[in-house]
Amino acid sequence: MGELGFTRRSVWVMFINAYDHCVPSLLQIEDLPDNPDDQFLSGLMQICGNFASDDPSDCRVAMLVSRPGSAAVTPSDLGWARGLRDAARSAGVSCEGSHLANDDGVRPLTPDDIGLAEPA
Repeated sequence: MGELGFTRRSVWVMFINAYDHCVPSLLQIEDLPDNPDDQFLSGLMQICGNFASDDPSDCRVAMLVSRPGSAAVTPSDLGWARGLRDAARSAGVSCEGSHLANDDGVRPLTPDDIGLAEPA
């Protein structure tokens, strides 16, 4: 990744090993639509699952959605965060959560933001 300032929507996936170290590869998928589709999400999680296939409990992913524009979180941003989280759960991929990067900064998209808070 470079400096802030994006020209199109992308999803970035970082893999984290059992020692909490980032794997030195960063997966970037560019030119994404405003809203995710199930086929894309399923395929992405298949890639993530294949990467972690030796021992899925030893690998987690962290995801970032980047897009041009301001810091205001949009319904599209929330749709991507929900879609990524739901797809990861369905595929059994351990996910650290999603973040949003835009022209103004980077912020986490928390379970409260996306309406997926864990029950107490």
